[in-house]
Amino acid sequence: MAKVLIVDDEPMVRRLLREVLSGGEFEIVEAADVESAERAAALSSPEVALVDKNLPDGSGLDLIRSLKNSHPGLQAILITAYPSMESAIEATRVGAFDYLVKPFEQLHGLPLKVTNAAEKARLHRLEAQMRHAQKMEALGLLAGGVAHDFNNLLCVILNCGTETLDDVVAGTTNSGTVDALRDILHAVDNATRLTRQLLSFSRHTSAEADILPLDLVISETETLLRRVLGEELQLVLTLDAGLSHVKVARSHLEQVLINLVINARDAMPPNGIIRIETHSMPGSVSLTIADTGCGMAPEVSARIFEPFFTTKDSRGTGLGLAMVRSIVLEAGGKIAVQSVVGQGTLFSIVLPRAEAALAKPGRGPVTLPAGRGDSVLIVEDDEAVLEVVERMFARAGYRVTAARSAAEAILQFELLGGAVDLLVTDVVMPQLSGPDLSNRLRALQPSLKTVFLSGHVDTMLEQHGVDGASQALVLKPFGEHELARVVARVRGGLAA
Repeated sequence: MAKVLIVDDEPMVRRLLREVLSGGEFEIVEAADVESAERAAALSSPEVALVDKNLPDGSGLDLIRSLKNSHPGLQAILITAYPSMESAIEATRVGAFDYLVKPFEQLHGLPLKVTNAAEKARLHRLEAQMRHAQKMEALGLLAGGVAHDFNNLLCVILNCGTETLDDVVAGTTNSGTVDALRDILHAVDNATRLTRQLLSFSRHTSAEADILPLDLVISETETLLRRVLGEELQLVLTLDAGLSHVKVARSHLEQVLINLVINARDAMPPNGIIRIETHSMPGSVSLTIADTGCGMAPEVSARIFEPFFTTKDSRGTGLGLAMVRSIVLEAGGKIAVQSVVGQGTLFSIVLPRAEAALAKPGRGPVTLPAGRGDSVLIVEDDEAVLEVVERMFARAGYRVTAARSAAEAILQFELLGGAVDLLVTDVVMPQLSGPDLSNRLRALQPSLKTVFLSGHVDTMLEQHGVDGASQALVLKPFGEHELARVVARVRGGLAA
């Protein structure tokens, strides 16, 4: 049964609509105003909402926007007493499926209209589930490949670390020791890039566009792309070294690359080849991804961006092309496809050229600002991370107090009489999160500054009310220079 929400302040209207839809195909929920409608929607998760344009406590148009925001895929039918072109335009602007006109003269077609709206809502939900399944498949492939790469990196770190420790213990440090330390830092840098690429691919939130060198992003994503393909397929990169910059979110660009490579992989025989090329053009840059796979029939290729379901067989992931098209269009670009059965498929993307971002002057300190005896309370449930951060602040001249949980932090804060200048806390912790701990302590000490630490993705941070763009957030793994820049900003009087 389709769940239908009827929102109208007139009981007679609600009863009439309920009777028309009473054939047993619909589960009806009613509301008389905006507040009760939002409450009812939260409890019932309707697929279709019939909403009066004018409600006692607000606009039906605003309610439709709100409902579609909180329930993606919900289809709304606007009810209005003023039939006009303006009414139709208003309904379209808020994303309404259709609209009804009061007084109702003919409602015999309403059940079919609601059924069609419910089918569209279910299709939207199915598409979302399939996109999620596709992403899980890609993440599974990536995880296996990343584990392989991490084992290699850990091998470097383990052996170089052992070599360095032996030299230090023996008192024979030399240029080889320095080289070993550099190798360790280089391996850590590669590991950091791998994890952040994997996390950015898995995130569900929107990302902020940035000005990026296209060839460099592709080069840095190459490892993940090879992991997606496996060892039976070849990846060949031909990148224009002097390529101009483009304006797009880095995570979005990585998703375009990974989705198109996955799409090509599903059509490829063993020993197939995928070629990625970039070229600079007047006012724009081009990116092409070609495969030597099975190709597509003309009727499928001609409609490549409509159904998406018909581009591959049952194990394919053609649905990811919807995401690719959306990202390219959002970046102001164009995308086209050419495919020949038995020869392969070529995707061509053209993006507008962007002026390279100038280096920002004064990126901040590389070491923590001098503490001068200021008190810092560090809260971290990982013992090793806690010790490292403790040493950083102690070396910089801070009076350091450490806690392994929020409860211990509150106790330490009380023992210090609230005399704490800076709180450095992990975001996600058992029992009480970092933001909740910060709010509790700042209620007692309003001048307390806070720096958050986290190794989680955006969705997890958002659940805890942390926005890295507006708050003092340091993402793990981090070096002292990254922590120093945020601490300097917070201590400079900017809001934490």
